[in-house]
Amino acid sequence: MKKVIAFLLTAAMASTTVLAQEMAEKDIMLINEEETTLAQQMFVKSVVTGAELYEEHGIKYVKGIDEYENEIHFILTEDTVIVNEKGEKAEIEKDASFTAFVGWDTPAPLVLPPVYTPDAIVIDTEAELQADADVFTKTEETYVNAANTLALAVDPEKVVNKDGSNFEGDIDGKEVIAIYGITTRSIPPIAIPEKVIVLGDAGARPEEVLPAETATEAMVGDKKFEIVEKDGVDMLPVRAVSEALGLEVNWDSNFNAVTIGTVPMGVNFQIGTNVYNKARMTPFELEVAPIAEQTEAGGVTYVPVSFFTQVLNCTAEIADGVMTLTRA
Repeated sequence: MKKVIAFLLTAAMASTTVLAQEMAEKDIMLINEEETTLAQQMFVKSVVTGAELYEEHGIKYVKGIDEYENEIHFILTEDTVIVNEKGEKAEIEKDASFTAFVGWDTPAPLVLPPVYTPDAIVIDTEAELQADADVFTKTEETYVNAANTLALAVDPEKVVNKDGSNFEGDIDGKEVIAIYGITTRSIPPIAIPEKVIVLGDAGARPEEVLPAETATEAMVGDKKFEIVEKDGVDMLPVRAVSEALGLEVNWDSNFNAVTIGTVPMGVNFQIGTNVYNKARMTPFELEVAPIAEQTEAGGVTYVPVSFFTQVLNCTAEIADGVMTLTRA
C-alpha cells in the first residue's frame, strides 16, 4: 500500500500522463484499513446555471438556478475566490455556469430566494477538471478531506494563497479548494491536484454581509410554530408544520424513514442523515440532518426551515418576525 502511494507522489513531480495510465490499470483498493474519524464536511456545494450579475445598495450579487431548479443568490465580496476550472482567476460572465462553495456555518439571512456568501466560486469551462472545497487532514502519505471522499498527493509548488502567491507551509487542517482531474480507484480516491488554493484556517467563517429581517416564528394558516435554533440552524417541527400544510406524515418501518405527503411526492428522509429525497429528483442536502428529540409531550423531529421552501416548494414571506409558509 505504501509503495502505491509513494509511486503516486513521485508521479506528481513527473508526469500526469503516467498517472492516468496507472490509474486506469489499478484495481479498487483501500488506502487505510483502520477506522478513521474525520470532521464533518465544511462546505455546502451548489451547482448553478444561468448566471446574472447585479448590484443593490453597493453590494454585488450573482444569481442563477441551482440543481434543484430553484433561484439562488450569492453575495460577492472582496474575499470571494473566483476561479475557472483550471484554478486561474476569472470573472463571472452572463449565463455562465458555476459551482459555489459556502461554509456550512456561514451566516445567511432568512429570506427567499435564499442568499448566501460563498467562500469560493469555480466557473465551468471545457477543462475536464473537478473542484472540491473542504478541510484536508494529513495522513501518512496524503491529505484526506473531511468528507473522506478524496485524498490528495500534493505537489507543494502547486499550492497557492487566495491572491495567487505561493503558499508556504502545510495545508494540514486548512480549508482549501483542490482542482484535480483523474483519480485512482481507491477508497477514498487519490488525485494529484493541478492546483490547491488555500482559503484559510478551518472554521474561520466570514461575517454576515447583508443585514436582513429574521423570523422567530412560522405561521401556517392560523397556526404558529416557534422557530428553534439547533446546531446554528433555524429548524421547525416537521410533523406539526407539515400537517398544518395539509400533508400527511408517516413512519416507514421498512426503510426507517419519515415520509411526507403522498406516495407520488416521494418525500422522505432518515433521522441523522442529511439526505432529503423527493420523487426521482437528485436528493437534497440541506444545512443539517433531521434531528429527533424527546420532550414531555413525546418525540419531536426537527428539520431545517429550508426543508419547507426547497423540498416542499412552499413560499415564505417574513414580516414582523413571523414567517408565513404557504404551499405553492
